[in-house]
Order: sequence, then C-alpha cells, then structure tokens
Amino acid sequence: NNNNNNKVEESREDENSHDNDHVPVANDDNRVPKHGSQAEKSEQLLKDEKSAGFTRHAFNQQESDRIGDFRDIPDSRNALCKDEKYSAALPKASIIICFHNEALSALRRTVKTAIERGGTGHILEVLLVDDASTMGELQQPLEENMKSISALVRVLHLPDRHGLIRGRVRGAEDAKGEVIVFLDSHCEANENWLVPLIARIHEDRTHVVCPVIDIINLETLDYQASPLVRGGFTWALNFNWEGIPFNSGQEKEMIMPAKSPTMAGGLFAIQRDYFFKIG
Repeated sequence: NNNNNNKVEESREDENSHDNDHVPVANDDNRVPKHGSQAEKSEQLLKDEKSAGFTRHAFNQQESDRIGDFRDIPDSRNALCKDEKYSAALPKASIIICFHNEALSALRRTVKTAIERGGTGHILEVLLVDDASTMGELQQPLEENMKSISALVRVLHLPDRHGLIRGRVRGAEDAKGEVIVFLDSHCEANENWLVPLIARIHEDRTHVVCPVIDIINLETLDYQASPLVRGGFTWALNFNWEGIPFNSGQEKEMIMPAKSPTMAGGLFAIQRDYFFKIG
C-alpha cells in the first residue's frame, strides 16, 4: 500500500566482543609510554565500538544509540495521502515484533515510532517476542524498560530458540487483536503508517497488505524515501523489486493499493483468523 512507510535494516544475531584496549600506565619518570596520545586512544576505542556494533547487528549501532527512541524524519507520503478518509469502525491491531539479540536502541525506536505514528486508538497491543536472547538487557529487565514507552507493550520470552517464523507464529497465537501486523525489530514507522493497512483488511478479510519499505543507510542511518515498487521474481525465481506500472495517468493512481505477486515478508498485516486458516 502506497500510503504506508516503514524502513528496515538487516540485523545479525551473533555477538562478538572486541579485545580489551591497551591502557598506558605511567613509567618511572611519570611519562606515558609512547603508544599514542590519549585522544588517539579514545578515537580508536570509538572505532572499535563501532566495528563491534556492525559485527553484532550489521548496522551502525553507535549511531542508533546516539539517535535514541525518536527523531524527526521526512514524511515521504504522496500529498494526496493526507486527504484520504477512513472508516471510524476499523478493527484494532496487535503489532508483533520478533527478535533475537537486537540492539536495544533500535528495538525501542521501532516500538516508539510504531505507536506514536500509528494513529490514535488503532493499536490494541505491541507484542515483543524475545526469541531466547542472551543479552542481559533483553531478558527480564526488558518489561520494565518498555514501560517507559507505553503500557501497550507486552513481552513474551521464549525459553529456547524458535527461529523467526515459528517465533512469529507463537506471537500470533498469543495476540489479542483482530488484525496482526508483523514488523522487524529494526524499523522506524512513518506518519499514519498503520491505518491504511487495517483499512484494506476491513474491506476484505483475505487481503494481505504490505507497506512501502523506505530505506535507512546502514552507516549513517540517514532516511531515504523508497520508489514505488512491488515484489517480483526473476526467471531464476530470485526475489527482486520492480516498479509498479501506472496505466491511467491520473495522480490518484499513485496512492491506490497495488497488487503484488509476492512480498519481502518482513512487514505485513493480515486478519488473525485468516492467518491461521491459510496455514
């Protein structure tokens, strides 16, 4: 659906710790050994921390931590989207976010932006499915951590690794909303991202709806609007993105839902009962 904007960064599950940095000590004449200035040491430490963050998550965790829970991003919607009207009787949604050893700053920003920009009254809950994370801050203290964002957040800790798909199914089983919306754990939601997704399902319970997925630079975390694309296949059956064909020449067509033969699978909304019906 072209009214919706969400960005995703790839993350990695393995953790690596960097070697302890050498700390110079004063010698007999109270001078620091010639292993570089303290400023150089601090700069190297920052580089090591940045590298370690990339190793753990495949994006700049250092910059993510600096940004925090929320930031201003460009509203990348077509101007016509802002004039769209939706039913007042839309079903409420459970947002399901499955993760394993995600960067806490990225996870908090996903939750914060999803709630703040999701539209008033449309979110029943945000269900975090912890797929047996080993990082201490993502285990039992996570419930207390998330209370500072919203009382809508629940955390489901899985006792052993399920993997992404089984973890999402476990979250769907536990969800209470009529609609379930799956998000990756390293997203930032844009303005009014949720309502158009729910509206399509309200029109037809068999609709499975994907948002536009905008782009965040892995290094700088700069935001960039995505072109209007849909999922497709090459002749080798590899997934790729292809432009959406617009045939009418009318500007209104730019904001209408577009049929897609496939989807990336990271972010989508579906009626909960229909999700389990189709298996």
